[in-house]
Amino acid sequence: MVILSKFAENLLALMEEHNLKAPALGDILGTHRTNITRYLQGKRLPSYDLFVKIIEYFNVSADVLLG
Repeated sequence: MVILSKFAENLLALMEEHNLKAPALGDILGTHRTNITRYLQGKRLPSYDLFVKIIEYFNVSADVLLG
């Protein structure tokens, strides 16, 4: 559960830095906004492919997202 909450916290921080809301990030990543919301609520982690898209979009390492 620590990874889920840390991922959610770090994703939210990145989204705030880039002035992004869940619907916009969902569109950018090609996923539904409810998936982004679930990540932000710490309910689930993205698939590997989507995780890679997230780190590429924000230009950060996996360590940054996972804490």
